[in-house]
Amino acid sequence: MKPVYKMFWLIILTAHATVAIAWWWEQPGGFPLRDVHFWGNEIAPWPIIAVVIFARLSLTRRPSMSATLLLSIPVAWIAASVASRFIFPISFSVLWMGPMLVGLMILVLWFFSTRWIIRWRTGIPLLVILLSSGIGILAPLSQHAGAVATIPTKLMMPEIDKLPIPESQRSIQISHDVQVQPGSALVNFTAGRYMLGVQPVLDFVSRSPDRCWVLFAPRSLRDGPDQKFTGMIRGNDSLDLAYRSDFESLLHISTDAQTTTSIESMSRLNADIYSHLNTYCELTITGHHRLFVIFSPCPQTPIEVTSMEYPSGKPERLAYLDASEMFRVVEGSSAEKGPYHELIHGKLSRSDALTMSLLDNQQLMFRLTFADWAAQASVALSPTAGFGLPENAIEFSLNGANPSSSAGIYMTLAATSAGRGYASVGHAAGVYRNRIIVENPNPK
Repeated sequence: MKPVYKMFWLIILTAHATVAIAWWWEQPGGFPLRDVHFWGNEIAPWPIIAVVIFARLSLTRRPSMSATLLLSIPVAWIAASVASRFIFPISFSVLWMGPMLVGLMILVLWFFSTRWIIRWRTGIPLLVILLSSGIGILAPLSQHAGAVATIPTKLMMPEIDKLPIPESQRSIQISHDVQVQPGSALVNFTAGRYMLGVQPVLDFVSRSPDRCWVLFAPRSLRDGPDQKFTGMIRGNDSLDLAYRSDFESLLHISTDAQTTTSIESMSRLNADIYSHLNTYCELTITGHHRLFVIFSPCPQTPIEVTSMEYPSGKPERLAYLDASEMFRVVEGSSAEKGPYHELIHGKLSRSDALTMSLLDNQQLMFRLTFADWAAQASVALSPTAGFGLPENAIEFSLNGANPSSSAGIYMTLAATSAGRGYASVGHAAGVYRNRIIVENPNPK
């Protein structure tokens, strides 16, 4: 082999080994043997590294073996490009040409540098072509999101067209301590110096049109249509709001007593929606000196809400419901990434309501009870978190290093915010309900 060809092959082999090691290092682990991500993240990089090592060692000593192994590289690239075009027809409608070009360029290099020393009569080159083609096809297939695992209700949702078109989006005061910003579906509660913002309407932030990584989706399809405020009815102590994007949502707020407010949100998805980020409910808390949260499955153990760093550094704390109906609160090892250290756990059945009590040190600020989260949450394993974490999550953190910084709590039925990567997971078509009771023991 001419020195210039050998130099190019050394560059190609080194690049492939480096990427394989980086993939193994960066992708989440802790998946069971039956999960495709165990094989894709923890096993697949090592055959690639083995091929690189043997191809490099046999480059001068056994050129025929080296030529056969080198052929596997462009074949895998070409097979992956063709497969990605069919597996992800929207996300890779154009992008598939990138790996195809890489594969063709390496194939041309192989043709001019090693084709004359390969031994086709042994049949081994044909076997290598078949195996490398299979690996190339499996590569995009392993990143195809699994089936939807959320559980929508069997309820019928009222038609939102029955609500009159709103005249404005100005904030509405429905009681002395409850204010609603209808345009953003935000309900604000005030208790002395404490403020709580609740956004209870299902909202998708980044989507995939074909179950691929959202990173590769066209921007218009990744963002989705804007949620528009389309209707409103105001009662003496209640408010009904309607919203529409490519799905419909209704929001009802009513003050039942001096210290209690009921919120009910319903959303009807006409088709499955796959996304990376979304919120079932989003909470914002301000005014505290040091914030703690008590989850009803573990009523004796307050968990402090701390700050986190991203993309690495100080860990995030999050909670989830697993397939055994065990509610667990864990802490990442770096930012929102695992392995995860368990802080507490307790039983939470699918039919149980989840209550979160927000405390400033030992002072109760607000208490929120979510009647429907556990019943609808997906307990399928998250492709980005790993280590046994499901797709559902409740992520909570301060927005700054100071303990008195504002805090956010983000609830999802199925998302991939925790962990590494931009894989998508699905919400099944149907009606989702979010009933919340907000108790304000210290109204102004």
